[in-house]
Amino acid sequence: MIKTTNSFLDIAKWRQRLGEVEGQVCRVEAPDSYGTGFLLGPDVVMTNYHVVQRIIEQQGAGAEAVVLRFDYKRLEDGTTLNPGKEYRLAAEWLIDQSPMSAVDLQPEPKSAVPNPDELDYALLQVEGSPGLDKIGNSPDPGAPSRKWIEVPAEPHDFVPDTPLFIVQHPQAEPLKLVLDDDAVIGLNANATRVKYKTNTEAGSSGSPCFNANWDLVALHHSGDPNFDPAHKPTYNEGIPFSAIVNLLRERGHTDKLGEQQL
Repeated sequence: MIKTTNSFLDIAKWRQRLGEVEGQVCRVEAPDSYGTGFLLGPDVVMTNYHVVQRIIEQQGAGAEAVVLRFDYKRLEDGTTLNPGKEYRLAAEWLIDQSPMSAVDLQPEPKSAVPNPDELDYALLQVEGSPGLDKIGNSPDPGAPSRKWIEVPAEPHDFVPDTPLFIVQHPQAEPLKLVLDDDAVIGLNANATRVKYKTNTEAGSSGSPCFNANWDLVALHHSGDPNFDPAHKPTYNEGIPFSAIVNLLRERGHTDKLGEQQL
């Protein structure tokens, strides 16, 4: 055993879970921005607060124009682009939200840690039930349903130098997967942020982050703010999902999530 932080993976189960996750991540198309989102229940999507911030601040103006586009990806031949399936937000679309922190915009070393209610998420109610629909609108009653990403039963232990995978729409492109088996840098002092080296770009905001076994561990939300032509970024950053669930529980919204809850 050369590297104890890497584990042996069940190949069939790993491949099956990747196939399921593909159908559970969407491109979020807002009037003034693109992002990524993912299903957490039959009709519930999570993305970053800052992806839909203007709509929230304008008390819903523009919400009717938001598109949640699932299955937007290139097919096996590498050239055919599946345009995906569009869903819209429900009339009562905002279940819960938590803004970014001013600390997120500070370069290292930061002056403080974000407050526990500054987690940069928006939990959105979707019109219809994409999680119960058949992928590709198949008429076959035996065809698989899209389902949703389950919240893990236990908080994740972010061990440094362990894998962290991100399924995302970088630059609003068709669905991409970034694998990094030496990704995790570590948590901040109050466990509201986790740093990692997995690559992202604009449009990746709101992506789900997974460990090597496809357990949901974090919500990707930003990169190193000290990034300009003269400074190479040194980390990307997400919100540990246990922190999000703690706030949702405090506010009485965990009943909107899937079956397993922290």
